[in-house]
This record gives sequence, C-alpha cells and structure tokens, in this order.
Amino acid sequence: MTNIKSKALGYGCFIYICICWGTIFVFLKLLIKSGLPALEVVSLRCFLSGVLILFYFILQKKARMFNIFKNIKLFLLSVLTFLLLGLFNIYSLKFIHSDLLAFINALFPIIMILIESFYFKKIKLNTMAILGIFISFSGLIALTFFDKYTIYINEIDFNFHFWLGVFLGFLALLSWCILSIILTKNDINVDNNYMLGLIKLVSSFFIFLFSIFDANEKFVSLNQEQLFIILFLSLVSNVLGFIAFNYCLKVFGVGITSLYAYITPNVTIWFAWIFLDEIVTPLTVLASLITLSGVFIVNYSLAKQVR
Repeated sequence: MTNIKSKALGYGCFIYICICWGTIFVFLKLLIKSGLPALEVVSLRCFLSGVLILFYFILQKKARMFNIFKNIKLFLLSVLTFLLLGLFNIYSLKFIHSDLLAFINALFPIIMILIESFYFKKIKLNTMAILGIFISFSGLIALTFFDKYTIYINEIDFNFHFWLGVFLGFLALLSWCILSIILTKNDINVDNNYMLGLIKLVSSFFIFLFSIFDANEKFVSLNQEQLFIILFLSLVSNVLGFIAFNYCLKVFGVGITSLYAYITPNVTIWFAWIFLDEIVTPLTVLASLITLSGVFIVNYSLAKQVR
C-alpha cells in the first residue's frame, strides 16, 4: 500500500515539474511584456530562489559549508556562467517567443553529448545517435525558419531582433551546458543543488550592481501581478520543483524522471498560447514533435550503447 502511495505521489510530482518547468519561459516573458526591466527580473528571481534553496538545505540539515576562498576560481567561474545564462535567456525572450526558446533549450542533452564526444572523448556517437541529432536540428530549423520567422515578419519591422533572440537563446543553452560541466566535473564534496543556490544568491547581487550603471535598467516597484509571478518562479517552480524532481528520482530513477524534458516544451507551447497569445500552427506542433523525437532517439541510442 505504501509503495502504491509513493508511486501515486511520484506521478503527481512528475506532472507538477512538467507544468511548473514548462511555464518558466512563459512567465518570464509575461514579466518582460509587463515593462519590468530585464535585470530586475533576473536579479529578483535569482535572489529569492537562492535564499529559498539554501534555507531548504539548512532545514534539512544537509548544508555543508562551501569554502569559497579555497575554491575561488571554480566559484567565480560558476557565478559568471550562471550570470550569462540568466542574462542571455531573459534578453532572448525580449525578441523571440517563449516556446521557441523552450525548444532551443530542449537541445541541452544533445549539446552535452556532443561536448562529451568531441571534447572529452568519452562518448562514441553511433549511427542512430547521429540520425537523432540530424532529426532534432531539422525540427528546430523548421520551427525557426518556416514557422516562427514567418510570424515575426508581421510583428517587427527589423527582423535582426528575431535572429539576435535566437542567437542569445543558443548562447544561453551553451552557458547552461558549461555550468553543468563545471558542477559535475569538479569534486568539491558539496551538493550541486546547494552549490547552485549559493551561485544564484551571489549572482543576484552582481546583477543588481549592473543595473545601477545602466540607466535603462533602473529597478522599479512591483505591482501585485509582477510580485505573484516572481514568487511563483522562485518558490513554486524553483524550490518546490526541485523537491518534486528529487522525489521523482527517488521513486522512479533517472530513466522515467528524465522524460519530463520531452514534455515541458510542449507545455510551454500551450501555456504561451493561453497567456501570451502566441500563435500555434500545425507546423509548430509538427516541428516540435520532430525536434523532441530526435532528442529521444539520441538519448535512447546512447543509453542502449551504455547497457
């Protein structure tokens, strides 16, 4: 009976992370469209989520002191990479739709595999993996060139902004990959999530300092809707999402839990349609399925290779 309850709760947590993480870019876009400065969005979200994550570890008595001065190079590199990740993502959202950014980020496992294969030489790509990579990028190209770009032609006068947004999205993806490598390839004897909470907290202060010197990014007071979205992104998506994700890992393991990566971009599509009036066409759905099927083929082929 206990096992049934655990699995039921696990499925509930799985649905929770799919919805919460699938709506992150949607709500960030809402904040941008509401007129909130980009640096304020990133700073507030980093500060609140960082504090809440560290508080969670303290309550769980799992917080280990991290010697910043002993690992100063690693820590500063992590902070810098996270700063770039947050800034690239938020400025990308100023120019492109949230669902397109979500599908760019869906390529994360493929970029990581390419890095592992060509830089670290730890993975050997087989024919099926190469085919999956080709399919996933074909789907993203179709989504970008033949769907979203044709929509944006009618929305903006100077389409340079669209391509800038796509470029920033890929820079954010690369920053995410680099941060993941930094956290996983260095044995610092500290939980990665705890380390990430500390990085977020420190990053928020750097972003606040940047805003002081940028006349266009002066912090403004929040209205009730903006405050609610910031709290949602910090508490509901980041902290509770992190707890739900860890519970899924405990109940189902990595294999089933990692399936969320194929669902969240599709959640983004429909929530963006509801909250942002972003256009969903048959090509949007088809291209998204092609992209995610390619990612699945790559993951499946390499998992099979490991077995």
